[in-house]
Amino acid sequence: MVIIIIIIVIIITIWLITGMCVDLSVQLTLMFWRPSTSQEYVLYILATMWGVSDGIWQTQINSQLLTYR
Repeated sequence: MVIIIIIIVIIITIWLITGMCVDLSVQLTLMFWRPSTSQEYVLYILATMWGVSDGIWQTQINSQLLTYR
């Protein structure tokens, strides 16, 4: 039972760190990227990545808050 809990905590931590890294990289890219009209597709890719990482963040943070209440 304890091993299962440890594995679940490790998986949650990995997802949280992955979401943080993707979110940080998207924000830094948007901060320093100078878009041109021929690179419109990059904006859609970045918006998709930002949405996925935000979904990961919200889900994991809400589960952490409910776990430790």
